[in-house]
Parts: sequence; C-alpha cells; structure tokens
Amino acid sequence: QAQNVARGTQHRSTTELEAMQAELAQAELVEHENGLECARLEDLDHELARIEAEEQYERQVIVDYRMAREVQAEQKRQAQVQSLEDEVRQEQWNLLQEREKYRRSVAKARIPLRQRLMQTRELAATYE
Repeated sequence: QAQNVARGTQHRSTTELEAMQAELAQAELVEHENGLECARLEDLDHELARIEAEEQYERQVIVDYRMAREVQAEQKRQAQVQSLEDEVRQEQWNLLQEREKYRRSVAKARIPLRQRLMQTRELAATYE
C-alpha cells in the first residue's frame, strides 16, 4: 500500500510537472508571439514614419514649387513694368525732341515774318 501511495504521489507529481511544463511552453509560445507582434508593430511604426516623412517632403516640394512660380511671375511682372516704363521714357524723349524741333522751326519761321513786318512798317512809313 505504501508503494501504491508512493506511485500515486509520484504520478501526481509527474502530472503536475507535465502540466506546469505545458503551461510554461504555452507561456513561452505566447511570449514569442507577443515578441513577433511587437516586432511587426515596430516595423509598422517605421513604415508609418517613412510615409509621413515622404508626405512632408512632397508637401515641401509643392510649397517650394509654388513659391518659385510666384517669384517667376513677380519677376515677369516687374520686367513688363520696367519695359513699359522704358517705353514711356522713350516716348517722352521722342516727344521732347519733336517739340524742340517744332520750336526751332517756329523760331526760324518768325525771323522772316519779323523781317517782312519790319519791311512793311518801313514801307508804310515811307508812304506816310
């Protein structure tokens, strides 16, 4: 009977040991799966960070492109304004030259008119 009790105790101990080993194996499996899940989540975090960095870069490229276009448009407008201002100055210069030419021709025309006026006065004075 003592042997039966010892065998029963030994069997129970073996069964408990096997159950604990199975529990430990299950815990190790869960720990391994959790480690895999953590690694997968870290990979996803890295992928998300990479995608966010790409999006930020693309947004910056768009902003830079728009700014460059605005700068180009402003430079084009300034060039057009400068061109128009140059045209106006040239036209003013041409008008000034034309006015000076007209003034000279009027002054030249006045000399013979004065002479004729003087001659007419002298002639009139002789008839008086």
